Amino acid sequence: MSSILVTHSMKKPRANGRGFFVAWSPAVSHDHLDAVAAECKTRPRRTLGWKNPAERLTELLTTAV
Repeated sequence: MSSILVTHSMKKPRANGRGFFVAWSPAVSHDHLDAVAAECKTRPRRTLGWKNPAERLTELLTTAV
């Protein structure tokens, strides 16, 4: 089952948020939304050489000088 989820998330990267919220879930708090946003922003990405966006940005800024 987990391979189906991995394959799905790899094929549809914009659908990753669907795993955090189910259709029948009650309204979520701002704290929960902040936690989900932080998790999404800090996960490594293949297109960035398996670095998270902050690491890649730091790398680019330090090499540009």
